[in-house]
Amino acid sequence: MSAQVQGFIQRAGRRLQDAQADLGRYRLDVSMSNSIESIELSAKATFLLLGEKYPTKHDFKDEDVAALFERVPAQASNLNFPRLFVLHELWRTFYTLSKYGKDLWGVPANDLIKKAEAELAVAHASEWNIAVNVLRSLVTT
Repeated sequence: MSAQVQGFIQRAGRRLQDAQADLGRYRLDVSMSNSIESIELSAKATFLLLGEKYPTKHDFKDEDVAALFERVPAQASNLNFPRLFVLHELWRTFYTLSKYGKDLWGVPANDLIKKAEAELAVAHASEWNIAVNVLRSLVTT
């Protein structure tokens, strides 16, 4: 496994830990932002683990992601990578909002995000973290 993949997975895990800690401190916008970064890093690691270059942009083309599904080992089908990439799409739309709020409206991020939303982001980042670590164990053994 490449150092880049290992680095992405480690950073994703650290961002998830930060998100969980920030959630406990009620720093909901920061928690969500860290969760989204964890999801992003896990998704890019998935591309690399399956032998593909990851897109350098935050949004992935459907055809690039669909090609990945053919490379997922049969033992990993229960991880539901199609669902995970839909979650990636969902949270990508919140990335800027969770960091900067709504500048035009003059509303900071911490006024826009509720606890339930931050908890959901952490749960989805956790789901990604588990999946990418299982995938790593399957393709590197």
